[in-house]
Amino acid sequence: MNLLRKVFNRKYLFPLLFLLLFVIYFYLYQTRDQEEIFFALFYILIGLLIALFYLLKDWIYTPDKVHYTQMIMEDALFNHRGEILETFESYPLYDEFVTFHLTRKSEDPYNDTVYSLQAVRYVKNKMIDSLFIPIQPKDPHLKKYAMPLNNAIGRFLRYAGNTPIIIYNQPFTHTYLNIKLDKEVHISFVDAMKMSKDLYGITNKPIGHLQRYLRFYNLEGDQVRDAKVIGAIYLDYIYTVSKHRTMLAKKQKVTSSAAKATTPKKVLSTKTPVKAQAQKIAEKDKNTSNGSRPSS
Repeated sequence: MNLLRKVFNRKYLFPLLFLLLFVIYFYLYQTRDQEEIFFALFYILIGLLIALFYLLKDWIYTPDKVHYTQMIMEDALFNHRGEILETFESYPLYDEFVTFHLTRKSEDPYNDTVYSLQAVRYVKNKMIDSLFIPIQPKDPHLKKYAMPLNNAIGRFLRYAGNTPIIIYNQPFTHTYLNIKLDKEVHISFVDAMKMSKDLYGITNKPIGHLQRYLRFYNLEGDQVRDAKVIGAIYLDYIYTVSKHRTMLAKKQKVTSSAAKATTPKKVLSTKTPVKAQAQKIAEKDKNTSNGSRPSS
């Protein structure tokens, strides 16, 4: 019974029909004239094309192409709400970067479950493409595309390449990967959670809290929404820090100009030096003494 189920599977339905048409063709070839054979051959070719499609569709429409990597080519999410609240930690300002997030309920790396991996590639202010890999999905339709965590991380690293990686809550990610993969994971991250503390005064909150704070309300159903919010935080950091540094540079320039304007200039003395006056007096006395000496 199991063998029959495997043979008469939907995947092999059209190849079996093609074989049936091929048998009919040989029968007509022996019993009918050429015109009827031509029509039989025509139908057989159509059946062959359909059979080839069903045989190759799994290779053409692989889950890797359909469900994992997708093109976006949209403007990045951005809502400037940041301000420098205190002495901020300086991070590199990249034009190209990849955001990375492990979807979870809480921020407990020891007891939490990761449902999926999200990533979005940015070039300046554009979202180029995204990567979504189900790991332990809630949606039953995604379970057949689920990937083990170690394979998902490997796929992400190939996706990111040498591009800088921006994440949210680096301690969670580092600890969770070390525990679940049972090895030390060495991946260089830039933590957007620390940026949110410098910009908004928000720390130790899930990424959903930042989504609401930045007023991104239309992301329901977006499989990579958390990665997009991380990108928005980093872009806000770039904008706020660049603006802050520009203001400091202008302020420093104004201060230095004012300092130059108030510096007193050196006034040249118009008085004759004492040594020169003494020489003049000595010469005058000499001339006087020579003029008053009697002639012999």
